[in-house]
Amino acid sequence: MRYLFFLLTLCALTANAAEPKPALAETRRLEFQVLPAETEGDVKEQIQAGLKRVQLPIAHLRIFVVGSYQLGHARETVEAIFKARRQPLPALTIVGVGALPQPGANVSMEVVLTGKANSNPNGLAFASGMAGSDPNPAARLFPLAEKAVRDLNSVHRVAAIEANDVQRVTCLMSGLNDLAAIQSHFKTAFPKAALNFVQLQSSAKSSVIECESVSRLRQSQPEPFRWLMSDDIPKSPNFSHVALVATAQLAFSGLGLAIGDDDAASRAAFAKLAERLESVGASIKQVAMSSLYPTSQSAADTIRKTRFDFYDRAHPPASTMLLFETLPYATSIAVDVVVPIPNKKK
Repeated sequence: MRYLFFLLTLCALTANAAEPKPALAETRRLEFQVLPAETEGDVKEQIQAGLKRVQLPIAHLRIFVVGSYQLGHARETVEAIFKARRQPLPALTIVGVGALPQPGANVSMEVVLTGKANSNPNGLAFASGMAGSDPNPAARLFPLAEKAVRDLNSVHRVAAIEANDVQRVTCLMSGLNDLAAIQSHFKTAFPKAALNFVQLQSSAKSSVIECESVSRLRQSQPEPFRWLMSDDIPKSPNFSHVALVATAQLAFSGLGLAIGDDDAASRAAFAKLAERLESVGASIKQVAMSSLYPTSQSAADTIRKTRFDFYDRAHPPASTMLLFETLPYATSIAVDVVVPIPNKKK
């Protein structure tokens, strides 16, 4: 029976493996938004209603979905919408989560839009998830959120980013207690940012809030891309605190999945991702932002063992990795990345 399920999963992945190439977009024109939550209807109706609000071209669409059985419906709905619009499918990331703040909301959607204005003339900064944690699963989250804000501010200072430069902050949380106070605190800290708060799993063994950010760069850059560390917070060899991108274009990969949680499955997923990036002139050795979506501790451990067979150990990307509720096709490892496209030599 398990073998039959594996074959069915493999067939489903193969059928959907004709994934579009990574989406390319002009760095200076990108806008990072969170769509208002829809609270009426099912997943399909909420996605349809949400995307009706969007008129600009979408480079990347990340959808957090409550309920594992809804993930397939979410992708089918998005594909049908863009087919009807006669527009290319954006880079697409769909993952299952435990809960969302708004009662009745089944999806939370983040969009990267290609705007008309020169919004980011100096480029963009992608900050790793900054976390506060407590081993007690019933701990209050507000003090952990305060630490996340302090650490994000430390990271932003390294890149000369000010509060009003922050475009979007996404907070991945073990629960939703203290949410009103947390939302207010982040709104004060980053007044012009689109904010998103998501409960990772339906139940958690500890308390955590980890918040990543995307910001416009205030100053012109001496290099097309750089990876920086703050001296004010602990450093890790596995991720940079912030990646600065001043190339003309960025590539958004969309979600890459692994069948299984062993080393071979993880390496196969990263290898396929590398091939897809190469097809648009990008390199997995120059990832700016890496979003990793394991659904178990063993899957997370596997990612840690295998990712630097592909990423550049000397320049690790900014990164976020926490345990999620579920992934498409009952897989347990997924990754999506943002990669600068090298500027053409004149």
